[in-house]
Amino acid sequence: KELIDLILLDMVMPGMTGEEVFKEVRLSLSYLPILIHSGYHRDANIDALLKSGNAGFIQKPYTYEKLQEEIKKLFL
Repeated sequence: KELIDLILLDMVMPGMTGEEVFKEVRLSLSYLPILIHSGYHRDANIDALLKSGNAGFIQKPYTYEKLQEEIKKLFL
């Protein structure tokens, strides 16, 4: 965990939802920035996760430049 600088988290995954993974990460690694990405529109569930702080959202598909921009926001 000392080597992880950022989590890029998709909201739709097999086994656990992105929301479940987000909450698990917040329990043990609360300081770690999380960038949520999704092909679906940002909704109330995502907005609630973002309120925990140190998290951002990017809509898929996205460009490398847009990804860079959103990552920089998390580290300012």
